[in-house]
Amino acid sequence: MATVTDFNDTLDLREQIARIDKTQAEIAKIKVDTRWTPFQASAALMTAGAALLGAGVALGQLLLP
Repeated sequence: MATVTDFNDTLDLREQIARIDKTQAEIAKIKVDTRWTPFQASAALMTAGAALLGAGVALGQLLLP
């Protein structure tokens, strides 16, 4: 009597491996994104500060002769 291989278990394992690979790729992307977030925030704060300083100087020149 010949034995028939059940491929359902193999497909389930492949699906699980694919999910694990996808999750690991997402985690790697999040790690890269969070590594750059402090630098992006500080650059945005410096830009906003420079804009406010420039606006203050311009307003001061308008109001003070």
